[in-house]
Amino acid sequence: MFGLMLAVILAATSLSSCDPDDDNYYYDITGSWMEVAPDYGNIYYFYGDGTGYCQDYNGEYYFDWDVDDWNLYLDFYDGYYETYGWSMQGNSLYLYPDGGNPIVLQPY
Repeated sequence: MFGLMLAVILAATSLSSCDPDDDNYYYDITGSWMEVAPDYGNIYYFYGDGTGYCQDYNGEYYFDWDVDDWNLYLDFYDGYYETYGWSMQGNSLYLYPDGGNPIVLQPY
């Protein structure tokens, strides 16, 4: 009986995934977001393939992006690179630049 229970436990734990691609945080960021603070109106597009762009009054800025538990990495095609701390609070995405006020984005 003990052997059967051990086999069931091992089977259950071995079938669960620990792959980071399964974490929900990646999918929380994917989509279209509008900046509501400190500025208003900039639009950020994060595509599931790790590309995206920011649209403001001056134009569009394309980037590759990646995310982990603590940081959002934006590698702009013009050579600019930015790292933000991030969190989800309700339906808002907060981006924390080094030493600055958070950028607040909401679904667009």
